Amino acid sequence: MIDGACRDSMWAYSWIGGDRPDDTDDTAAAKERMDVGFTAVKMNATEELQMVDSYGKVDAVLARVAAVRENCGKYFGIAIDFHGRVHKPMD
Repeated sequence: MIDGACRDSMWAYSWIGGDRPDDTDDTAAAKERMDVGFTAVKMNATEELQMVDSYGKVDAVLARVAAVRENCGKYFGIAIDFHGRVHKPMD
């Protein structure tokens, strides 16, 4: 029988934001999590998109992620949660 710890540490991320991207300041929230020791966050990406929607909404997702990246650095992990809000034609 083998027992005992199987690892010394576990990588974890912190959730930032509310149900909608505009519910929080993702950049400040990510920096706060980084300052307490997290190396990654998971954030909302967008509100619901239409079946075929505008490039502006896609650009808004990219801008939110880019702002976190710029503020926290290139080695800080960013996971993006779409919550099923993006339809196949928008992939």
